[in-house]
Amino acid sequence: MIFRLLPLTLVLGLMGCWFDPKAIQVGDFIIKKSAVDCRDSVITASFPEDKRKLGRDQLIQAYKYVQILKNHGVEITPENIKNEKERINSTTLTPEKLAAIKAACGGEDSKAYEVAYVIPTLVERTIYYDFYLKTPSLHTDTYAKAESFRTKVTGMGAQFDSIATQENIPVSFFKVSLKKGLELHKTPAKKGTKIKETLLADAPPIPVHEDPKFKKEQEEKKMLEGKRWIEEILSPLQAGQVSDQVIDQGEMWLVVRYLKPTPWQKDSFEIQTAVFPKRPYAEWLEVEKQKVKLTVFTKE
Repeated sequence: MIFRLLPLTLVLGLMGCWFDPKAIQVGDFIIKKSAVDCRDSVITASFPEDKRKLGRDQLIQAYKYVQILKNHGVEITPENIKNEKERINSTTLTPEKLAAIKAACGGEDSKAYEVAYVIPTLVERTIYYDFYLKTPSLHTDTYAKAESFRTKVTGMGAQFDSIATQENIPVSFFKVSLKKGLELHKTPAKKGTKIKETLLADAPPIPVHEDPKFKKEQEEKKMLEGKRWIEEILSPLQAGQVSDQVIDQGEMWLVVRYLKPTPWQKDSFEIQTAVFPKRPYAEWLEVEKQKVKLTVFTKE
């Protein structure tokens, strides 16, 4: 009887709230129960043996990332979502699993699929690779230390090791080549220096694929990196000279000293670097997460 007294649009709205109620609100973003159910289906499709209901917690984390980006002026736009859908479709190695995820969420064009799968997949990559690593204002203190050291050793490269040792700055040795890009050189460091085994210690894990197309893309990326290093950074330098700029390399600032061409290897060069880690990603992310308000409307 009451529905007869209400406008149709209001009735439909009330029914929508009953059938698909709010589940959580993360910052400015309200997540409906259908999206949580969709995320649970994503987990089931990926890990059939895992019977836990982790969808809500995973969406809380994903939308904290979305809110952090928004807090820093980075919005997830419809164009971003469209492009991410296309990327997922073109790069998936398990099309059957992806089809099952879409079907469980109401299809590729459903809101639940976008909210529970596409956007979380997008922001997991975006917040680290496109924002944290590429936003110099997050790392001004460590950059200043690197620039200070570079200034000290410019024109006196022979004292590179001794100054680094005095200031307790880690030093690594790398090879740069057109074929393999930048790779750790296995020559032992001199006494008093330290070898940094990785340039992306806190990076989100990159899946290991056996797909030939993926391997080819990775090889091409290494070649482009090697070309950039050789042409833009090393070509102006003579043996023993220090680069006139601090190099942004993932989670590190590097002060680079060119040593020599690699013996018996074409288009390969040896360099020495002073390593200045940027602010740890996990530390920065935890601080940002604490700023995001969370409200839970439904129980598991």
